[in-house]
Amino acid sequence: MSMPFVRPKLPDSSRGKGFHTRLTRQTTRTIQVSKSTRCTTTTTSYIAVDVADDKVISDNPDNPWLDDDVEIFIDGDNQPFDMDAVGGIPDWFGVLPNNEGFQLVTSAGNVAQIYPSPVIQVDWESKAALSPRGFVIETRISLDSINTIDNSWWTNPAMTPADVEGDPTQSLPPGATFSPVFRRPHPGDSIGFNVVVADDDSGRQPGNPDNTADSINRTDLSPNPSSYTAWDGNSKDWYYADEAAWGTLYFAP
Repeated sequence: MSMPFVRPKLPDSSRGKGFHTRLTRQTTRTIQVSKSTRCTTTTTSYIAVDVADDKVISDNPDNPWLDDDVEIFIDGDNQPFDMDAVGGIPDWFGVLPNNEGFQLVTSAGNVAQIYPSPVIQVDWESKAALSPRGFVIETRISLDSINTIDNSWWTNPAMTPADVEGDPTQSLPPGATFSPVFRRPHPGDSIGFNVVVADDDSGRQPGNPDNTADSINRTDLSPNPSSYTAWDGNSKDWYYADEAAWGTLYFAP
């Protein structure tokens, strides 16, 4: 990959007087992120991550999470299972749209994707560029894309559930309309938050047509030099979509 170093810069039409953000986490970990900057206006959150990496690889445009990347995790309602539910059962009643929990991935090669489903509508953009010590990725997220209200019937008993024993695409009782309530973050709010850096030191497996045989998924290497490191995670069997294990982003008044 050949990319001249240019400090990434997003449009700043909404930058201005805003409110500060504060991050808290339960554990301190040694990772390859040399610097992380957060700036939040009244409408937008900007997150810049400066990654120190002596071997930058970006060779998988179909799966940017298997390249060197930065991944930002948002849990607006501070409730679990948003990521798993949307990714596993998106056709069920009361699952989509869901802006309560999602993942924004940007590779060092400027390939960006949203998970767990592209159906989720998020107003965001990101830019990546090489730096003298690795790469930098800046991400802009509209606060109007983050929902702090739990609209999920699997965690909110006030919501009408899906007919899981019959037709899960329909409600139980039948005839209900899924009308999610939306509230964006405001000063004084706290949401679940995490930043992950994927360090692809392996690249694609030669001769293997499977585009997921890459980076940490390489089974032909022992040991595998690639890694996947979370800013916050305190479980031995840490799982990337375990929202309860993430840190906290506090919007200070």
